[in-house]
Amino acid sequence: DEWMNHSHEDDGHVDLVNNGVHHVLDRGYASPAGYPQAQSTQHNIVTVGGQDFLGNATNPFHPPSPEGRYLGSLEAKCLTPSFDYMRGDHRFMWMMERADRTVVLVKDPAEPFAIVLDRVRKTSGSHTYEQRWNTAGPMNGAGTPSNPVTITAGQQTMKAAWLAPAQVTIAQGAQETNAGITFHGNRALVSGVGDTPILSIWYGGGIQSFSPLSAPASNTYGGVVTWSADRVDKIIAAIDQNPATDSEHTLVGQLAWIRRDASGAIIEYAMGEGEQL
Repeated sequence: DEWMNHSHEDDGHVDLVNNGVHHVLDRGYASPAGYPQAQSTQHNIVTVGGQDFLGNATNPFHPPSPEGRYLGSLEAKCLTPSFDYMRGDHRFMWMMERADRTVVLVKDPAEPFAIVLDRVRKTSGSHTYEQRWNTAGPMNGAGTPSNPVTITAGQQTMKAAWLAPAQVTIAQGAQETNAGITFHGNRALVSGVGDTPILSIWYGGGIQSFSPLSAPASNTYGGVVTWSADRVDKIIAAIDQNPATDSEHTLVGQLAWIRRDASGAIIEYAMGEGEQL
């Protein structure tokens, strides 16, 4: 719709649903009239330094500006019975030098969960990034592995924890109602210099514990998630093109999910844009 009479600044937006209930939603279609619900803050994307842009001429990428208008691009996709992986490039609409968003769905019949990974860089300097999360209920909690955020809607609860970076601040949004839809405009605030990863996991509530990666390299991030004694998941990714490494694994690729049983044996794994693990 980017060349029509208006646009929605929603490139890279993601909705999240738990047990058929929308917990993380798109505010941008809450009102059919006017631009306010088309702007970037109404969608679940990343902005920087409080910057906002509307779906009209206030966006520097809106025609007839010299830059023209650009959509993002789908860079990679892998859909399997147990693991879905998609990565897009959204730097033009998010107005950054780098803006990769990767969304992974691990389709565990007992406990499906989603991973959202943003790799952003406004410039090589220091910036505060605002990962926007518009939710159907209040976003309570610190967002840490020990104190994840909880979102309750339709008698269902969704949780989220940020595995990277180490310091994430959750800024809760006040309750609003538009066109009969109730929502909260929350932000996960992250400060970084240069390429900055923002990695979160979204789940229904069955996690026993989190633990960090063992001796990760400076370009490597992720964590270990224990669902039960016989289901332990490791998530590992790199911020750059160099292999992601810790004391156990070297990943040549973008992201890997590794599942172990109670004995520690690997029973399943998948890679996003991976060559070797």
